[in-house]
Amino acid sequence: MNIRQLPNIITLLRFILIFPIVIALLSNKYELAFYLFLAAAISDGVDGFLARCFRWTSRFGSIADPLSDKLLMLGCFAALAWLGYVSVWVWALVFARDLVISFGALYYQFCVERLAFRPSFISKTNTVAQLFVIGLWLLHLGAKPIPVTLISLFTAVMIITTVVSFVNYVWVWAARAWQKKREIVV
Repeated sequence: MNIRQLPNIITLLRFILIFPIVIALLSNKYELAFYLFLAAAISDGVDGFLARCFRWTSRFGSIADPLSDKLLMLGCFAALAWLGYVSVWVWALVFARDLVISFGALYYQFCVERLAFRPSFISKTNTVAQLFVIGLWLLHLGAKPIPVTLISLFTAVMIITTVVSFVNYVWVWAARAWQKKREIVV
């Protein structure tokens, strides 16, 4: 194993954690779900730190890391919605945003030019907000009760960042695609 692959290995381990987290949630093993989720969230920070700090980046990592984040959050939000802790429309909003962004990225990659993707500040903020809301619910359910009004407040912030980051992505990438298509025509 090459040490430069460590961020990718950590990302793959995060993929592996998704299923046990969701199963623990659906089995009402909230404390286990909380600690597994905490490990997954920490691993996201660690692999990102290693990739940036030591420049251990790769094309695989640039795709797999955000994909693992999205699948983790979508799985957790789906389980929390199924259990009635999160509104189904909140899960649908998170899902719709990620679906549109994913299809937009595929369109850009195959119809415009190779995608050199870097998450925007608002997107990173949204990822942190989503992870935080999930973490709060899991902490509340599995380890330490938290006032639900506080979780609701952070959920509202997360909803705002979800909508703003969605609009930002659509606006920025549609403008880039339009500009590239214009350059080709001219």
